[in-house]
Amino acid sequence: MDAPDIYNPQELGRRQQMADVRRQREVARRAVLRQLLDRQKQALELKTWISACLRQDSDTTSPEFQRMIEWASGQLEELERALRPERITEALQAQGLFPETDPLYDQKGEPPQCHIWGHSSALRHINAV
Repeated sequence: MDAPDIYNPQELGRRQQMADVRRQREVARRAVLRQLLDRQKQALELKTWISACLRQDSDTTSPEFQRMIEWASGQLEELERALRPERITEALQAQGLFPETDPLYDQKGEPPQCHIWGHSSALRHINAV
C-alpha cells in the first residue's frame, strides 16, 4: 500500500521549507509596515514642530535656528516623498513582499512541524493501524 502524499518525506520537507520562507516573508512585511508607520509619525512630528517654529517671531530667531528650520523642512519633504503610494509600491515590488500570484502558497495548508523519522517503516506502521 502506497503512503499518502502527506506522509511523503520529500514533499513534507519541501512544504516545510516553503512555510519557513512564508514566515520569514511575514516578518519582513511587518518590518516594512513598522518602518512606514515610524516615518509617518516622524513626518507628523516634524510638521508640528516646524509649524510651531514658524508661528514665532522671526525677528528674534537666530540665523542658525532659521537654517535648522530650513533643514528640517527638507527632511520633511524627503519623508513625504518616501510616503507617497507610488514610492511605497516601488519598494514593495523591489522586495517582492506582496506578489500578485503567491509562489509560496500551499494549497494543502500549513504543513506539520514534526519530522517523520524512519520513513518507510514508520509509514507502513501508520498505514497498518
